[in-house]
Amino acid sequence: MDIFSFKGRANRLEFWLICFGLTVVLMLFSMFAGMILSAVLSGLSAETRGWAQLTFGLVVTLLFLWPILAVGVRRAHDRGASGKWFVLFYVSSVVLNLWSAGMDMRGVPLESAESTVVALLGLVFFVFWLFFLVTLGFLPGRREPNAYGPPANAKIENYRAPAG
Repeated sequence: MDIFSFKGRANRLEFWLICFGLTVVLMLFSMFAGMILSAVLSGLSAETRGWAQLTFGLVVTLLFLWPILAVGVRRAHDRGASGKWFVLFYVSSVVLNLWSAGMDMRGVPLESAESTVVALLGLVFFVFWLFFLVTLGFLPGRREPNAYGPPANAKIENYRAPAG
């Protein structure tokens, strides 16, 4: 299980283990960093705190971006598909989240046209998220070798316990 590699294939178990592991690490990291950040920023203005939190969120997102993209691409490979669509979707969703956070920072009212556009894009992204969740998380990979390598389960299926 190579958490940083875009090459090869990942089966559903590897996909879920990495996703779960990254989620736990992200939650713990965010919790402790959030407490520290709150203490450090407590005397600053609301706008400065907001920008610091947005910057911190962007840094954390970038730290976790590579392994998330890597396992998603390898899982798409296991299904016989290119991982480009997953990368495009995931990076676009990060941009949408940053846009939304920036609107909040600028105090854009919910009734504005910009808020409506972001909300509609959010719904579209939710549909795509469901598609990727089902496709990558629940549908089995191809049993035969494909352009991305042998089946991800081949290592497990071809394993023979040592004699003795």
